[in-house]
Amino acid sequence: MSAPEASTAQQAESKGGEKQYCYLTVFRKGEWGFGHGIEPEPKDAEKHEKPWSVFGPHTNSLGAIATPIKILENHQYWPDPIAYIKMCRIDADKDAFRATLLEFSDEHQQERPKGFMMAAWTKLCDSGVISRENFDAGLEVMTACGLQTREHLRDVREALKKYGGLWCHSSTKEIWVDGKRRHNLELKKYNHTVQGGKELSQGGVLRIL
Repeated sequence: MSAPEASTAQQAESKGGEKQYCYLTVFRKGEWGFGHGIEPEPKDAEKHEKPWSVFGPHTNSLGAIATPIKILENHQYWPDPIAYIKMCRIDADKDAFRATLLEFSDEHQQERPKGFMMAAWTKLCDSGVISRENFDAGLEVMTACGLQTREHLRDVREALKKYGGLWCHSSTKEIWVDGKRRHNLELKKYNHTVQGGKELSQGGVLRIL
């Protein structure tokens, strides 16, 4: 792992003098949000009564089911950009996929993040659900991630190659990737998380301008 990556990981884990776990909470339909904490996962009956319901439940044409490792009880958001989140492992089952989140890894096992859309696309192709040669067959996957054209897909691949990740934590004027501010990126699709009339976070899929 390079020095910048190590620095980011160390800063994240040393905040407050104790280890912080970073998550990208993903619910049905690809709704998601940044968070951190070690709160226990709530019971099923509680999930629609607590603040985390701002992320779900939702449905979509993909019939996607996303199961987070942990659902954050209080939605305490990281005040600084979150970098180096180890992202989704996608399992394809017929025309649906399930996203299983992986915990933030320590510096010895750190892996650069993977774009959610690219992970889904690759897994669905590898599983034979869609064909790499059939652009239209994977259109719903791309649309669900805010990507609608071959150019958008190219942008994602270039961003992955250049920056190692697509996800950010930002305001409309500040976009961060891997702990650094980028001026030639824009949010292609973003999600506002609001509680009590206060906007807590934004994030989205990035594309290169």
